[in-house]
Amino acid sequence: MQYFGGVQSIERADELLFMPRRAFQYYVFAFAELVVSNAATVDPASASAFLHLLVNREERDPGGVSEIYPELRPVVEFVASH
Repeated sequence: MQYFGGVQSIERADELLFMPRRAFQYYVFAFAELVVSNAATVDPASASAFLHLLVNREERDPGGVSEIYPELRPVVEFVASH
């Protein structure tokens, strides 16, 4: 989680976008953890970068996000409601 946040979130999102599927599916949960943490309250760019990552990744690698979406859904709903 320490590698996400602030400007780093945009950089990490870009890296996650191009990772192999299994690596993405592992590391995206660290990003998700940041997005729902107290640290995200002062870093709204992280939430936006996270949501854009999910959309772009699914477009680039169909099924890469949808396979794990049930586990990510609470994070997406949290971001949408805050």
